[in-house]
Amino acid sequence: MWRKIIVPKFNGANDPKAYLAWEMKLDKIFNSYDYKDNDKVLMASLEFEGYAMNWWNQITMDIARRRQLPIFTLEQLKVAIKEIFVPPYYKKEIFNKLQRLTQGNKSVEEYVQEMEVTLMKSEVEETTMATMARFLNGLNREIQDVGEMHHYETLEDLIHQATKVEKQLKRRNAYRKSSPHGEIRRIIKGRKLLLPFLNLGRRSLQMVKYLLNLIMMILHVLVVDKKEKMNIFLQ
Repeated sequence: MWRKIIVPKFNGANDPKAYLAWEMKLDKIFNSYDYKDNDKVLMASLEFEGYAMNWWNQITMDIARRRQLPIFTLEQLKVAIKEIFVPPYYKKEIFNKLQRLTQGNKSVEEYVQEMEVTLMKSEVEETTMATMARFLNGLNREIQDVGEMHHYETLEDLIHQATKVEKQLKRRNAYRKSSPHGEIRRIIKGRKLLLPFLNLGRRSLQMVKYLLNLIMMILHVLVVDKKEKMNIFLQ
């Protein structure tokens, strides 16, 4: 007896991304319920529309005429669909994307999600250690440097540590921005403080810059919390 579930439609459009998204939804549904293999094939094929339905009708006719081997499992069905609806060049594009994938402007959580989705689409089979190395090498340098100082047994431990370091870095940056030293740095970076001196000669302007740098050094000694600096990565 089938439980009442909603299987997504598949129309066979010339869009590899659409098919792979459909496949992932299908896997998520069937992984949640205990269906027999032939039931999975039947339930999925009932949701074919348009060109996909015409293709499946031809497949069933070829099977009946013994021109093609029967499709008994969902994995066999997915292989047959990919041969038609996912061109080889797209598989290569996904693989290249996986090889170039880095964190960049993404959060650790967003980076993990993109890596997992790309791995599934590429169908690359690799060990847990290889995935951990891939993830670590793609992290931003300041997070990666801390991550390389620890030993991890699982990918989950590595992700947890990277997320922890990311939060610590955000707290440190927020502290720097809120300190007088950070305010002086931002003002100088924006050159707001130098505006009154733009009409001075080159030598005078250099003197002003020297004095500002000296002020920054003094404020750094007075304001920066040494304990915060020493323990930022040890929490």
